[in-house]
Amino acid sequence: MLKTEKSGTETPIFQVGIASDVEEKIICTSYSINAHGKDLAWKKAVDTFAKHKAIGKGTKLYTVACGNAKAIHQASISWNCKAICKWSGTLGGG
Repeated sequence: MLKTEKSGTETPIFQVGIASDVEEKIICTSYSINAHGKDLAWKKAVDTFAKHKAIGKGTKLYTVACGNAKAIHQASISWNCKAICKWSGTLGGG
């Protein structure tokens, strides 16, 4: 996904917007690919999603999600909350 800054510059980001099962409120945050690099930005997004959906780091869902940053980036897929939520549902996640 591309975020347009106030300056007009477009920044590639991974955005997470979910209903947190842990905090019982809506969580919306994003991680800049420019600031963190593609792999770390994706891991931070997955970690945030996993934390708020109570998905353990030892689960298949978490392992598969962490390993997919390269494939997602190469396919130029813009992932937002809906995509991540739909994807996690298909793998049996929260």
